[in-house]
Amino acid sequence: MDKTGKLLLPKFYKYLGFVSEGMVAFQADSLAGFMTPLGQALIKPAFHFAKEFKGGLAPVMDAKGLWGYTDKTGKVVIPFQFNGAEPFEGQLARVTQKQSASQSLWGLVDRKGTIQAPITYKSLFAANDQGIRVASTLEYNEILLNAQGSP
Repeated sequence: MDKTGKLLLPKFYKYLGFVSEGMVAFQADSLAGFMTPLGQALIKPAFHFAKEFKGGLAPVMDAKGLWGYTDKTGKVVIPFQFNGAEPFEGQLARVTQKQSASQSLWGLVDRKGTIQAPITYKSLFAANDQGIRVASTLEYNEILLNAQGSP
């Protein structure tokens, strides 16, 4: 909807994400892709789920339930390898790996797919505007991670 309340998208979707960087994730039938806020397809549906773009990359999920990251051309630039992935915050993104049926651990990955903070944290909160994050260890101790993912 625009500011006047006029409906911009001509049809209904199973899922519409946040508009970010001029694109919105959408799911039609069983696959997700990206389009403009006016409904023009930019990346054809090829993923099983998609989140918003931040800094030119977006988390996307494959048929096996693993997450990676795509660029704005639809090319997967960080392979499907994580059990969960969040949009980038600055140069890093939060990712998870399942350790057991009831526990996943968090870490940070950079834009090249390199792990910058090991996937060993019980929780890892979103970055503040300086890129600082609070992480909880398995022993429930909290530490601060800087914008590069280091304690």
